[in-house]
Amino acid sequence: MIISDILSISTVYLYIIPLILFLYTKESYHIRAFIGTLAALAISICIRHIIIKEASARPYGATNCDVMATNGNREGTPGMPSSHVAVVVFFALFYLRYSTNPIVSATIILYTISIIVSRYDKKCHTIPQIITGALLGIGIHCVVR
Repeated sequence: MIISDILSISTVYLYIIPLILFLYTKESYHIRAFIGTLAALAISICIRHIIIKEASARPYGATNCDVMATNGNREGTPGMPSSHVAVVVFFALFYLRYSTNPIVSATIILYTISIIVSRYDKKCHTIPQIITGALLGIGIHCVVR
């Protein structure tokens, strides 16, 4: 479970990386990446708490499901869609378009898969919640690209 908690916390860097890359390269597409990650988070939270609510609750055993892995028992609270998955899928698709280094691309893919698996492993989300988060990330990527 400690690895899944570390992975949950690591997604904070997905908001910081585009800003650092922008400051370093001055390439404007990094700002689009930053906006996309924020959009994935904001839209998923709005869907979860305003539209879906408890109609798709987190599974039994969901614990410490927030980005800092500190919010305790979350079972039965709204879980559709997974914000972690929406953000990481958007981030991966966005930066895979720009990556020419196979090691960087493989790292992005393995990291994305690790986040998705960890959300299920922590019991923070069901498979449909994870799939919906991934679809949201794909949709935001299609808009922001």
